[in-house]
Amino acid sequence: MLYRTLNERDPNASSADGLENLWGGSGDIGGSPRATGSALSGAEILAEIEGLYGERRGWMRRAAEVVRALQHKLGGGLGP
Repeated sequence: MLYRTLNERDPNASSADGLENLWGGSGDIGGSPRATGSALSGAEILAEIEGLYGERRGWMRRAAEVVRALQHKLGGGLGP
């Protein structure tokens, strides 16, 4: 889904004349069009990612959310 979205937004991405110059890759690693690179800025790429997958959050914030959820589920405390 992400590669399709980036290919639609990036003016450098094309598959004209049978030559693929597209965003692509696998679930583990991917990249911008090889022949030309991307015309999108880093901020534009991040905005597309956030639009598809949600706002970026740091691992500390995610860890705190997990701890709060566990505390709530266990009735208010994890420790002594």
